Amino acid sequence: MSNRSNRPFPKMEEIEKEVLGDNGNMPFGDNHPPQKPQLILPSGYVEYSGTARKMFPVLAKRRRYFVRGHALVEIAYQKLLKDKQPHDVFQLLEADAFRSRIEKDFACRVWREENHNFVLKAGRCTADTAKVLLKLTKHSSSCLQSALYPLLPS
Repeated sequence: MSNRSNRPFPKMEEIEKEVLGDNGNMPFGDNHPPQKPQLILPSGYVEYSGTARKMFPVLAKRRRYFVRGHALVEIAYQKLLKDKQPHDVFQLLEADAFRSRIEKDFACRVWREENHNFVLKAGRCTADTAKVLLKLTKHSSSCLQSALYPLLPS
């Protein structure tokens, strides 16, 4: 028999208000500037699509990520190409790079069970999670397409 709690997870609205405060940012005292926006990674009842819906609008504001076809690309600045000259280019975003971009732009959280209660803890985006989030962009890109700017075929 499992020791897992039968206690349900709190509602998402309750969590966001408690953890993020009324303005959507982590609550800090007057002496601290606002921190990175919080992102709850897929865990517990939070699905990949729910994480994507919260993540892509924030990434779109960075104006660094774009959609080409169904793939997520980013601007790579001053990349040396075959002509041995630096160029700004669009580059396919690989899972490992995407993982580090998520952690750079967000305070990542995950649900964990502790003493028979579910608690939000700081967490890292795993390689598998990054791969699945990128696959979502290829198969069901409605949240991505509405959040990020499309690139015209070259």
